[in-house]
Amino acid sequence: MRKFLGLYFLFASVLSFADEPSVQAECESGYKEYHYDQTKLRLCPNNDGSYKVDATAVGSNYHTCWWPLTLSKTEEGFSASRGDCTLNVIFGEESLNAQFIGQCRDSCGMRASFKSGKFIEYLPANSKSTKPSLEENNKQTIQLWTGNKLLVGDVAACTKKVEATLISIGFTNATKSVYPAETYFYANLNENRTGIHCTSIKGQTFVYGSVAGVDIKMVESLRNDIFGQL
Repeated sequence: MRKFLGLYFLFASVLSFADEPSVQAECESGYKEYHYDQTKLRLCPNNDGSYKVDATAVGSNYHTCWWPLTLSKTEEGFSASRGDCTLNVIFGEESLNAQFIGQCRDSCGMRASFKSGKFIEYLPANSKSTKPSLEENNKQTIQLWTGNKLLVGDVAACTKKVEATLISIGFTNATKSVYPAETYFYANLNENRTGIHCTSIKGQTFVYGSVAGVDIKMVESLRNDIFGQL
């Protein structure tokens, strides 16, 4: 039941965030990004003082988390909640402290989870800041781009379509895990890894997944190719 609810909440939220990362793409001004381990927080300030946020994470075997949320002002900082999960944030200078409290894995794959700790502001290499950027300090920062789509047909048809799409793009070393009413795929292309999930929610076939790698342009292109062909 908890797994179904997790899929339901993910399904309900991602339909409004078809282009990932949505916060970065839609933010007109004030966009900031913070990293801790393989968890990322992408923030855009709203006019009412709150923040629109995409929280993402990469776990073992490139299982992923994605939680689109709104941080609202509290006495001690900012907070967002959904179900039994709460995210508390306190901003510092070029950093923030984020604590994920409770059951926060409903937005995550089997081997992924959000990490709590001190998040450092991500500064691109072309930033005017005089301080070393996170990109300069860590050339292997994982980029994660996600996508989702409603498909015509059942999960079996989705499975065949995903297999054909991954082969046509050039992914190799594909593995497939088949369960009642859902199928998981994992495959590699050079230094990039993708995870795709076909499932059925309320009688509709839904496919979602992600591409991870260190080259942001390549990761974005592969994500677009996969979900463009599905």
